[in-house]
Amino acid sequence: MTSFEWWYDLGAGFVAPADLLAGSFHTRVGGYEATVLLPALAHPGGLASFLAPPIVEAEPIDTRSEEWGTVYMVSNKHEPIGVIVRRLVLTADVDPGHLGEFVVARTLVDAMDGWWDNVRTWAEIVTGQRMTKFGSQAKTASPKTTPIWRVSRHGSQREMITYSSELPLTLDPVHGVDSDVLKDCLALAEVTPPLAWSFLCGARSLHEGAEYRRAVIDAATAAELAITRLLDERSANDWESITKMTLGRKANKLKELDYPVPQSFFDNLVRKRNKAVHDGETIDRVECDKAIVEAVNVIHDAYPLPRPPGRSQPIRRLW
Repeated sequence: MTSFEWWYDLGAGFVAPADLLAGSFHTRVGGYEATVLLPALAHPGGLASFLAPPIVEAEPIDTRSEEWGTVYMVSNKHEPIGVIVRRLVLTADVDPGHLGEFVVARTLVDAMDGWWDNVRTWAEIVTGQRMTKFGSQAKTASPKTTPIWRVSRHGSQREMITYSSELPLTLDPVHGVDSDVLKDCLALAEVTPPLAWSFLCGARSLHEGAEYRRAVIDAATAAELAITRLLDERSANDWESITKMTLGRKANKLKELDYPVPQSFFDNLVRKRNKAVHDGETIDRVECDKAIVEAVNVIHDAYPLPRPPGRSQPIRRLW
């Protein structure tokens, strides 16, 4: 049996309550059972701006840094209330057998990007956090700040007051990734989220970046995937003609089959999508909000959220 240990960087990361860091979590990576360890508070109960690597059997080779994550404190009590996790540690005990250690290690590494894509998307679906940045947001979401120090009179002591940041921080209130959410998402790591949900997550990220026109187009694409699935379930013999229909025609066809497509779907999503695509009209925030709501409703029906292994209930959207 060989014990493997590796790190994985999450980019923007995710927001979580501070007590999430105390646990370890099970998952599967590349077909192997694995354990996920989260970063640790550098000074539990005290002031710490960044997270530190978790305590594992091997001696840590890194100190607290922005790469591991950020801690938010109650300013007058120095108590951690929330964290942004940006790096994970994973471990696995594997019998390499005839494959050899190098092949197993390569399998684990090669599987990580797909593993995180699934876990991240399920977490976005459940919590509503936007962990993926699209388009110009990648350039604008991480503004640099100038670090500044407090210096003693003779320059013998320097205390940093602000920190430069290359990674975006989520400032709007969001549902944190708590222990139950993380367990469920890790349990679904080998289940690829339906493309409709992925498009919807993309639409919400574009909305966050004020790219409302593109967000409406992605939301409409997600809704069209859902409606196509609902039509396929109801009229399998007419599949070829369905694939040639526009979003509006598909919605009308579904309505004819007694699915309750509300008029608001046509007003707030279909028409706004057509104006965005064909007329290049500007979409404002309120219009974008309404379009995304219409898409969510139909996606829920076409692609119900799954039940994680070992759970009695399906995951639940919190936003």
